[in-house]
Amino acid sequence: MKSLVKYFDCGYYRSQPTKKTGEFLVGKLSDITEKIIPFFYKYKIIGIKSLDFQSFCKIAELMNDGKGLSQKKLDQIIKIRSNMNSRRK
Repeated sequence: MKSLVKYFDCGYYRSQPTKKTGEFLVGKLSDITEKIIPFFYKYKIIGIKSLDFQSFCKIAELMNDGKGLSQKKLDQIIKIRSNMNSRRK
């Protein structure tokens, strides 16, 4: 996970010692849209996680359309997010 920071040249690694895990976190939208998403378009995610990636891309698109984050968009993002990962229906 730590090497992802160097590979993508963005984000940071956060250790969670109590869980004996760590996270690669990217908060800059341009890094997500210009580095992370293109990488996973090129190297496809397979299985159920591919559905989460599609949802992730929809959220990034809503946030990056240049028109600001309206309440309507925020509601759409919350709805998409509520069906990701273990909450997928």
